[in-house]
Amino acid sequence: MRIGLLISRLDRGFHRTAWLSVTETARRHGVDAICFDGGVLAPDDELARKSNALYDLISAETMNGLLVWSSCLDWSVQPGAMQAFCERFRPLPLVSIGRALAGFPSVLVDNYQGMREAVRHLIEAHGYRRIAFLRGPVGNHEEVLRYRGYADVLHEYGIPLDPLLISTHTNWERSDGTAMVRLLVDERGLRPGRDFQALVSVGDDMACGAMEASEITV
Repeated sequence: MRIGLLISRLDRGFHRTAWLSVTETARRHGVDAICFDGGVLAPDDELARKSNALYDLISAETMNGLLVWSSCLDWSVQPGAMQAFCERFRPLPLVSIGRALAGFPSVLVDNYQGMREAVRHLIEAHGYRRIAFLRGPVGNHEEVLRYRGYADVLHEYGIPLDPLLISTHTNWERSDGTAMVRLLVDERGLRPGRDFQALVSVGDDMACGAMEASEITV
């Protein structure tokens, strides 16, 4: 029995953790696990298409089931592309992670509520009102929901949404977190602890980069 995990970047910390969890569980059940680290789906990028060719190795003859981390693969393609991508692997059993796809079981993250809880904690438990926010890629579904959760909680507590506390759009990289803190501190002249008391980020790697950039509450 062979199960495949389709993922975009195995060098990311949380991707590695997911892969280790898959292999550990597969080992307990006597199942082989194979990681297809073929990058994000990017039909307009020649280099990305070469990486995506790894997914062409998957078939019903070589695999018995698939775990597809859809939310990590689809953020640079048009709506519906992820659905079509997974349809090509039928009749293999397939579970989608991070996106609800028609006809496939899905494991989902509550991006909106998770961010609401994080921001609410900073306000209620710590009394912070000047909370900076690091944004992610333009149009990314998860980024949009997390930003909305941040903005909605501020509104509920009567805290103005200050554009100076919100970074420009960027990617998910650790280096982007560092760069966006530098944007807030060096370019906008904001003082950690005074002009902003805490910082929340749309992604784990970005948050780690932010912590490396400045001694602030993240």
